[in-house]
Amino acid sequence: MAGLKVNITPSDITRTYTVHEKYRLRDAIAAKIDTYRQSMKYSGFQQILAQEFASRLEVSPEVAFHYDPKQYPANWYYEGRYQFQKHYYPQVGELKAEGEEFECARRLDLLPQVKFWVRNLNRQPNYSFWLQTSTDKFYPDFVAQLNDGRWLVMEYKGQQFLDSADTKEKKTVGELWEARSKGKCLFRMATAANLDRLENLVEGK
Repeated sequence: MAGLKVNITPSDITRTYTVHEKYRLRDAIAAKIDTYRQSMKYSGFQQILAQEFASRLEVSPEVAFHYDPKQYPANWYYEGRYQFQKHYYPQVGELKAEGEEFECARRLDLLPQVKFWVRNLNRQPNYSFWLQTSTDKFYPDFVAQLNDGRWLVMEYKGQQFLDSADTKEKKTVGELWEARSKGKCLFRMATAANLDRLENLVEGK
């Protein structure tokens, strides 16, 4: 319309944009805050693991985890030909019948030092052994009791994951747990490269 003047100010544009994009802005702000929160959690956790703080950490029988012999809530079970002899429960949970983790479990089952072992279930905090990391709970793949009474916790990692930040943090946490157990616990990171000498690995050789 001729002669009609419309005055639009920067504040009008900002207000209009805010109204139409309020949900995207809300999500973006929440994501940014979460990024800062995770960064602070990671930084704080790394400080706890630092040498000057590590001496304050202790593995104590008062907070030990015990497997319930009547509760093993696996989502599915191993169906392979190999018959495991030392698994704590009648069935092995959530283990494929082939592959690197299966081979690690088979060799663990054959170790003369092992009294019994458990395929540790992932994301079952009430029924599985776990260690805390900076972002989540870490559920190692296998837990075993040795004939001499010590406990062995073993995590298997494929070669492609060995150099990841997640693997390095899990290794650091596991080794600190072992160091603070007063000789009662072992933590080992198993790989395809050291499976052939698993018995020596358990003995720390």
